[in-house]
Amino acid sequence: MTAPKDTRVIDSDTIVDQVERDLSNSRLEDYKLSSDGMASYTFRVLELGSGTATNRTMDVNTTHVYTTDRGYIYNSSGIFTPGGRQQVVIQTFPGPPGFEGRPPPSPPVE
Repeated sequence: MTAPKDTRVIDSDTIVDQVERDLSNSRLEDYKLSSDGMASYTFRVLELGSGTATNRTMDVNTTHVYTTDRGYIYNSSGIFTPGGRQQVVIQTFPGPPGFEGRPPPSPPVE
């Protein structure tokens, strides 16, 4: 069977290329680390050239190693290393000019 003329096939390499372009031109906007090892990051896609925030976001869901079974401590103040010696903070990357030095968002705690 022949595909209709108005059908466009998008292969996985095309999708990966687009995601990589969007991530390289975005800033970390929010994140959440859960004590069970799940992580959710929201990136704001920026306009090429100007660095102006668009209405497009990308959500990345993955895993992390800062889990309670590895000794990390979760409480209302944040996430701390085993023994409570240091707080775990995700630093936002600089992104385009004009976004340097912004403080990272406060990590939500379960």
